[in-house]
Amino acid sequence: MRRIGNYRVTRLLATEAWGHVYEAEERLSKRTVRIEAAHRDAPGSDDEHRRWKSAVAAIARLHHPNLARCLASLEESGELVLVFERIDGPSLRARIDENGPIPWQEAVAIVSAVASAIDAVHRGSDLALHATIDSDHVVSREDGTIAITGLGMASVARTSASFATRDGEALDEPEALGRLLETLLSGRKTASRTSTDSPPPLPAEVRQGLPHGVEALLGQLLDRTSSERPTSAADVLVRLAPFTTAILPPMVLRTRGASGAPPRE
Repeated sequence: MRRIGNYRVTRLLATEAWGHVYEAEERLSKRTVRIEAAHRDAPGSDDEHRRWKSAVAAIARLHHPNLARCLASLEESGELVLVFERIDGPSLRARIDENGPIPWQEAVAIVSAVASAIDAVHRGSDLALHATIDSDHVVSREDGTIAITGLGMASVARTSASFATRDGEALDEPEALGRLLETLLSGRKTASRTSTDSPPPLPAEVRQGLPHGVEALLGQLLDRTSSERPTSAADVLVRLAPFTTAILPPMVLRTRGASGAPPRE
């Protein structure tokens, strides 16, 4: 099998427009890692290559308990490479598919943790790095903490104009956080909407017991025309603060349930 630096590739996990995702084994420690390797020609130009290298370095320097840990960054035979911890725990999507919607207290805690991590990304880099925020890219570690796996080479690729809109929509983190909250509360998959679309109402059984402030915030996050809509992950974090049991920067939250009773509004 192929070797990338000190890592022996054990299997291909995914093929993306910008390159490949592999499972690999570190040579000395034998630990299993996830590797994201960009095609040599993915950046497209020397200027783009320098931008990609800066973005790769920025991601490698980021540290937050709710981000998948970047263990190394390197350039191998012209390929830019990010090495991440391998997290085998279930995604939030898998948990919902197995157990149904998540209680609102825990859903709010999870979205707060994600917003905290996204805010840390923007505070930690001058580059416009954007993570993929959805229930497939938030997973549980063995200790129960959650981690975003959607900050990686795809985020690097989005710094290039040629890749920025390949997912078919503009990046809107407040809306993505709202869609994640809606998914956790309702159990249903959500899709992006146009500025004229109204968000569908939550099921009656979900609205029962849900604080008015949380429901109002959800509606604002999903309504691009709302004048009260948060404009950043930091704003979302502040708006959710009254409904979380604890917010400690950097926040570490477990997905196995929230203790205490957040205030109702």
